[in-house]
Amino acid sequence: MRMLIPASLAFALTAPFVLSAQITLRVQVSPPPLPYYDQPSVPLDDSVWTPGYWAYEGDDYYWVPGTWVMAPAPGLLWTPGYWGWEGGWFLFHSGYWATHVGFYGGINYGHGYSGSGYQGGRWEGGHVRYNRSVTTVDARRTSRVYSQPVRTRTVKTAFNGGPGGLRAAPTRQERAAGAERHEPPTPDQDRHDRGASQNRDLRNSANHGRPPVAATGRPADFTPGSSVPAKAPPERRPEPKRPNAEPAHGPSHAQRPAQPRQPPAAQAAPRERPALDPPRPRPDPPRREAPAPPHPERPVLPRPNGQPQRDPGPARERPNLDPPHREAPHAQPAPHPDPGHGREREDHPKP
Repeated sequence: MRMLIPASLAFALTAPFVLSAQITLRVQVSPPPLPYYDQPSVPLDDSVWTPGYWAYEGDDYYWVPGTWVMAPAPGLLWTPGYWGWEGGWFLFHSGYWATHVGFYGGINYGHGYSGSGYQGGRWEGGHVRYNRSVTTVDARRTSRVYSQPVRTRTVKTAFNGGPGGLRAAPTRQERAAGAERHEPPTPDQDRHDRGASQNRDLRNSANHGRPPVAATGRPADFTPGSSVPAKAPPERRPEPKRPNAEPAHGPSHAQRPAQPRQPPAAQAAPRERPALDPPRPRPDPPRREAPAPPHPERPVLPRPNGQPQRDPGPARERPNLDPPHREAPHAQPAPHPDPGHGREREDHPKP
């Protein structure tokens, strides 16, 4: 049976900031983490989503699946119940209906209940308009939708405070919502809770935190056609690290501590790629001598004695190949024709 606490004791155990709900249970065993599951689509217009939670009966926790219910009056929103650690006990604060969503322990129930408030839908003109970014909507059943991105978390802790619990406190708006007039759960919600407590498969000892019926499209309908099972938690893939990438928040180049110098061989070792075969010596290419520049043919000039003489061309400097202590020989004058006899004089030998 469900353990009830007298009103006087419940008031004494209530924390000073808790104004939201009545404390109905207290146990010494922490609730399991919340399971992961997909949300069924909206069955009827103006339905309000009530997330699943862990309830306690006897000596074991059992899962109450999330479901779609009709609000007791237009304009009312559901504040989920939650477990809180207070005075050495885990106390359960029951949920309620009000015009604003109050404090529910900062627990991420998902599908619009990210820990504070409700982002899955809102009342407009006496009807509920659904946020399709976090709510499963079938266009054939409802057309009152809008799209607003919601930042969600992956933490699935099911209680607030204590060892391993969430560290969340109510905001000013949540305090004001806790002081509003509250409506208790509807008869459909009570019937849904009783049906979950009688299902042995929904016990934590039987499903080990992964109930076969995690959510239903209608209250107390646990048939396979209306229910969805829990699924495995999403895997976290580590981001690949870039070896040469510098983090945006890391120290600049000027602020980095000086690194000890390493020998050049040690510094160049990581950059060298291992060779598959030993390097082979390459033969030296044959040396090619540059060809001598061609000399242009010099015009042949007639000499006075009738023999051809080559034009010496412009004077060029020749390297001095003689030793420094020797003097260059004097140039001999060219032979001149004899004007008297009309023959060449033999004063000097012919070149």
